[in-house]
Amino acid sequence: MSSLFNSEIFYYQFDYDEWPSSHTDSIEYIRPFNESIFNLRTSYNKIFHEARFNEDPNLEGELDSSKFYKVSYSLNILPVIGEYCVNDGKGGKRIENEGLNLLEVFNEGNELDIFECNSVQMLITFKWNSHAYKTHLIGYIAHQIYVIMMMIYVNEIYINNRTNEKRIFSVLLIIAIIYPTGYEFV
Repeated sequence: MSSLFNSEIFYYQFDYDEWPSSHTDSIEYIRPFNESIFNLRTSYNKIFHEARFNEDPNLEGELDSSKFYKVSYSLNILPVIGEYCVNDGKGGKRIENEGLNLLEVFNEGNELDIFECNSVQMLITFKWNSHAYKTHLIGYIAHQIYVIMMMIYVNEIYINNRTNEKRIFSVLLIIAIIYPTGYEFV
């Protein structure tokens, strides 16, 4: 399977004359594209809609010519094999391939070489950057707040023996546990 995912079937580089071939920004960007692959050629401004991507690199005198970088574009079609969201054309969204989690299928298999494939690594990177990082960061911060509140509670009630203020510290501890509890069960 890994040879299939290493081929250019699911992940390939392309070069269109309509798309810039150099830019002053050296950062790698991963962007979603949920339209037909045949619309890709004319969709540069939809994908890279920010002003910094629409600068004209041919402007003389305004940009330092030593700071240009070669741009390479690639398309990964693995995300459309699993569950994904598309615009339905009426202003709403619909789920395609509902219930199919491609990474879960990879994980349940015995072929670990699949995770070394560039197409799978880019899929994981895209999902991490677009969804998982923020979710796990919020969870991490909430758990840290809970741990700090638990330390304050133990310190004030059991070590400093401030039992007359136990109700205040108990309420703060309950408030701090709400998100971690929901995070674990949802």
